[in-house]
Amino acid sequence: MKKGIYCQIKDLEILIVRLLFNTVKLDKFRPPTITQARIMDYILEHKEEVYQKDLEKALNLRRATVSEVLKTMEKKNLIKRERNSLDARSKKIILLENSKSSHNKIKNNIAQLEETLIENITKEELEIFTAVLKKMQYNLKDKYNKQGGKYDKTI
Repeated sequence: MKKGIYCQIKDLEILIVRLLFNTVKLDKFRPPTITQARIMDYILEHKEEVYQKDLEKALNLRRATVSEVLKTMEKKNLIKRERNSLDARSKKIILLENSKSSHNKIKNNIAQLEETLIENITKEELEIFTAVLKKMQYNLKDKYNKQGGKYDKTI
């Protein structure tokens, strides 16, 4: 039986995660989760102050998701949160030094993984693949928004 696109994408995701974590296990390094790594990446890229609402919007994550991930990151001493002097309800998110080294390791592993992913793929094939992925993302975003969701990240 021929696998549908959803199953093929899911299989690819599983292989990516397994290879990423297998590489990491070999390094005896416990990496942050993919969401934690995305949060670290965002904070490192944005030199200005970063707050939970910024992460929710930029990464298209729900408030509860970001809140739980940040709590876990605090417990693992990856970040600390400081109160905003102008708004006590708002806390600035600051990366701690050990999270920066973790982030560098995971970024290197992802770079190696991406090299493996595109082996034996021509530039033209990769451009077509990327264009098709963007169209699929747009289709899903559009349908989600029509169902009353709020997915406003530009694709």
